[in-house]
Amino acid sequence: MTSVMQCLPAQLPDLPTSALASLNESVLVQVSLATQANSKRPKQHLKLPKAQTFSIEDLPDEVTTALIYQNFLHQDLCSLAQVSWRYRHLSSADTQWEALYKQVVGDINDVTREAAVLAQSWKELFRCKTVSDRQAEPWLTPCQYELHAVLQRITSEQASSSVAGGVTFLLDGSGSVSQEDFLAMTGFVSKAVTAILASVPACKVGVMQFSNDVHIEIPLETQDQDNFEKAMANMVRMNGGTNVALAIQTASKHMQSSLAVGAPRTVILLTDGRIDHYQGQEALQVTRDMADEQGNLSIYSFGVGSGVDRTELDRIVAASGASDVDCRYMALAVHPESLW
Repeated sequence: MTSVMQCLPAQLPDLPTSALASLNESVLVQVSLATQANSKRPKQHLKLPKAQTFSIEDLPDEVTTALIYQNFLHQDLCSLAQVSWRYRHLSSADTQWEALYKQVVGDINDVTREAAVLAQSWKELFRCKTVSDRQAEPWLTPCQYELHAVLQRITSEQASSSVAGGVTFLLDGSGSVSQEDFLAMTGFVSKAVTAILASVPACKVGVMQFSNDVHIEIPLETQDQDNFEKAMANMVRMNGGTNVALAIQTASKHMQSSLAVGAPRTVILLTDGRIDHYQGQEALQVTRDMADEQGNLSIYSFGVGSGVDRTELDRIVAASGASDVDCRYMALAVHPESLW
């Protein structure tokens, strides 16, 4: 009988050994079948090996993770985490939850990243944010980790200097802000001051309310927590227009007279930002003057009310010289309706 190797074409020597072995086995089977065909014995059925099957459990973690996050929604991932320890681990990958956060919630900035650190994972931040948004719908509000992150930034700025600094809150008491919006502002100020004084007790705090005019509700000085809370609880909304420029100018004068040279100065503006073009230009100029005259100035804006004009608020913050404008705005209690 002709040998198997003699039956192979001449160009096959370049094939890998494993391929040759497979081909050798195939030829042997064919020769065996031919021999059986020529004999008088009954033909035998050829028993071929069964196809090998694989389970998803056999896939490497990186392949399984890619399949999971390409095909599952965040609700499915939470259910998958209950299947086994392996899937609990794979469905909690931080980089994947960060991508989901950006896809579902929106853009990510440094404050969001700091919030994820405070939450100890992107998955927890995602959970907290989506639950908070669902409860507040249709209003836009920050979750606890976002709020903590921005207050931590403000506190860190005040704690960075050996010279006692000051924080001035400017509350919009105009007619475009409802009583509920105003209560949201006063409640936030109370929480913020508690956090600031807990970390920097020597920090001076002041509160001003503005509409057509500006009223100094709490002078810029060191504060007793109980007295501060009482003063905030007794504050009455002024009503009227929205003179942001006058509010910033008044805050500038009081900070200049109450704080030492070089002390950190923080202005926190709470408003809907709904002002006309002339008022907007005046507010920008006053902010530039304040930054030039005093230095070490930091401005944050918190949107409150219906149809908040974030673009206008971002312009005011940028006029102070801030390069991280996107990290200095937060929707505190915003109803996303169209601007008038």
